[in-house]
Amino acid sequence: MKFNETIVTAKNGTKIIVRSATVDEAAELLDYLNKVSAETDFLLRGADDQKLTLEDEKQFIQSGLESPTKYNICVFCDGEIAGTCSLFWSDKKKVAHRGNIGIAILKKYWNLGIGTELFKIMIELGKKNNMKQLELAYVAGNERGKALYEKMGFREVGRIPNAFIMNDKTYRDDVLMVKEL
Repeated sequence: MKFNETIVTAKNGTKIIVRSATVDEAAELLDYLNKVSAETDFLLRGADDQKLTLEDEKQFIQSGLESPTKYNICVFCDGEIAGTCSLFWSDKKKVAHRGNIGIAILKKYWNLGIGTELFKIMIELGKKNNMKQLELAYVAGNERGKALYEKMGFREVGRIPNAFIMNDKTYRDDVLMVKEL
């Protein structure tokens, strides 16, 4: 689904543009994905996992804009993609009340309140789309993410042990969280 442009203000007073990406921004999004994947071990994708082509990314953007059950949202700060978030759900009646959230922000834009603003938007979109709960998962050890999720009302409901193999060959759990709406 298309998310129309909205402007929020970061903690430092910077105006942040939040909207769906356009197909014309596919190359910029690929560059962002490479950067954000290299900056942290707490994303599903690692620095070496980025294998999307420009055409793949264009198709992904277009399918998201056309989907009745997905929002792919970009955050622009000073003309650069600073972060992305997504909210998606199933059209199956038994589970259509559950939304799944993903979020990533470039390190240079951390501590500006962008994550909080994105969660506020996603919570409102969940309510607007008749969801009863939002769900997310994060890599154990991501204390910054955990603090944000808890601040936004999510609570831990379970773990998948040893779900991730880190670069140092240690294992981390996948921590599952839910927020009732």
